[in-house]
Amino acid sequence: MWLTARAPTSHEGLLAIRKQKLYSARCEVSPPFRVLDVGTGSGSWAIDFANRYVEADVIGTDLSPMHPDEVPVNFTFRTDNYLKPWLFCNDQFNLIHMRFLFGTVSDWDALFREAYRCCRPGGWVETCELDFYFCSDDQSIRPWHAMRTKWPGFIDAAALSTGSTFRPVELNVQKEGMERAGFIRIRQRDFKIPIGSWTNKDSLDQCGAKFRDAFHDDIEGFTRFIWFSVLRRPDTDYGRFVEGMKRGIRNPKVHSYFKARYVYGCKPPQMGE
Repeated sequence: MWLTARAPTSHEGLLAIRKQKLYSARCEVSPPFRVLDVGTGSGSWAIDFANRYVEADVIGTDLSPMHPDEVPVNFTFRTDNYLKPWLFCNDQFNLIHMRFLFGTVSDWDALFREAYRCCRPGGWVETCELDFYFCSDDQSIRPWHAMRTKWPGFIDAAALSTGSTFRPVELNVQKEGMERAGFIRIRQRDFKIPIGSWTNKDSLDQCGAKFRDAFHDDIEGFTRFIWFSVLRRPDTDYGRFVEGMKRGIRNPKVHSYFKARYVYGCKPPQMGE
């Protein structure tokens, strides 16, 4: 997904909005403590966790390594495809973290079943997703803006072609998938990720600036493949599409945001624990 390309930027934005908290799951980090970051991308979250909690053993997985050359000694990258059975044995991790897998997952129940299998009894799984559609509470996304006229149809067509939803929050895939997998003590928190510094709240504006920059600078990187290879749309329309989206992102009068959700839950402890 697009957030992989600018993962450090979006990671910093989420830290700003979450008051620098890396996780909400109710677990204490004490050795031996194993952490898995699924779909780690550039490794921003996993490396940050490894730096903060040197006593933890942190593993990040993805299809290919994109993390920096210099990483903490307690961080390890493993090649793995989270859409298939994971390479780990049962009951391995105290904390499993997943973030922004929208647009890539067609079977969320299978994903959470694997998380349940690999999580230790009494361990936690935490997931963060967003709906990749621009919202506005003050109607500042005008009817003629590309955010309204072009983007929804583009994303809907991509979802139909790939079989992967870009609306995980609206479809409630996180909580329902975790419940069906068998997790207990499930909690969720909904929040808004602003696009731009329009909220007049320091933490939200810091987050919004990061996500605005990530989206504006990388829109071609994450739309080009879908436009040409998945949807096979004409070259002549692509430039107008990109520029219309960039104008909306740059416009300080447009108060847009993404709907996002954190969900975390516990694998039932074994009897006697």
